[in-house]
Amino acid sequence: MSMKGESSSKQGEEISVFVLVTTFEGDFHGALFEVKLDRRGQVMGGCGATQPPLLDPVARFFEKDCNIPEFYTFGGVCICNKLYLLLSSGSDIGPCNDDDEITTPKKPDSLNGYIFDIKTRALVKFSPPKASKSSGTVIHAYEKIYFLLDPFCFPCEPEDSFERYDPINDSWESLKPFPYSEDWATTKITGHAVYDGSILFSIYGRRQPAVMAYHENRDYWEPIKVEDFCWSGKALVVGNTMYALSLQPGEVIAFSVITDQTDEGHAAFSLGKPLLLSGMEIKFPPNPSRRSQYLAHLGGLEFCLVQSGFTYKDNYRQPLSITTFRIEEGNNIKILHSAVRDVDIEGFSGFLVSFCFTQDPTLLGF
Repeated sequence: MSMKGESSSKQGEEISVFVLVTTFEGDFHGALFEVKLDRRGQVMGGCGATQPPLLDPVARFFEKDCNIPEFYTFGGVCICNKLYLLLSSGSDIGPCNDDDEITTPKKPDSLNGYIFDIKTRALVKFSPPKASKSSGTVIHAYEKIYFLLDPFCFPCEPEDSFERYDPINDSWESLKPFPYSEDWATTKITGHAVYDGSILFSIYGRRQPAVMAYHENRDYWEPIKVEDFCWSGKALVVGNTMYALSLQPGEVIAFSVITDQTDEGHAAFSLGKPLLLSGMEIKFPPNPSRRSQYLAHLGGLEFCLVQSGFTYKDNYRQPLSITTFRIEEGNNIKILHSAVRDVDIEGFSGFLVSFCFTQDPTLLGF
């Protein structure tokens, strides 16, 4: 695959974009969908038809009789065609009293890890984290999986609030915790980026937006100098520029990463002022509510934006909008294709987009 701006979709006949969703009030907890793109970035599967066929799930996860909390959220990462799933117990834990422990409402084995093989469609368990997390962010970085409890869980954070999983040894280790405090108690992690031996976390809430960096080799946290902005989901890195979704639906921003050096010789980062990219045109039903979205990297400067939302016009369908685009000179967006595929939601009341990824592990999006 191209790594320097060359179109990746021309390298093969088609590419698959997988969409992991969290479902509500149904017979199962989540699902995985596959959208195929042709070499021009066009969405395949009858999108030009008056009534395209419904998009069927590749897999449905966790029937309601499984030992999984009623309220939960999915976190997923893909490594070498294997989708690693982690669940946070969400609002099922409820408010925390001074004498409560956040791990008491759910046993760790009720929030196990799962691996879904994209090729064989097999689903197996892997070792659970040391501590359950009521709301967490799951990240793939430096050949490991990181699982961080959200800052707003203060003061109920468990001892193992930040953990790292080694897929080779099937083992978890505890890392230096995020600097939880009352200052962070009204904030939430909205996005992240993996860059130069560190993981950058975008944080938003009642306080001013902030970015914290975790330096993997030093097991160390520090704040990052940043303009007054946040991003959503994973920021995708091309050279020294990051591309990400803003907190507003359908907005793509670009910002530079500036690397300096401390007196001790360690890397120190700052982020440049974000630029809102122009030219985004999305095919989507009007006035959806509870819109969710995720940005997948197709390689080089090509991306795929996946969105969904509730329209309440049809109780048995929910739209999934797929927009492929290229960032060209002057940071302008050129739309390759934008289409809507409906998902059959009979049996549950809707879904949120949790994570998107491409099947090819050589892409920069991983």
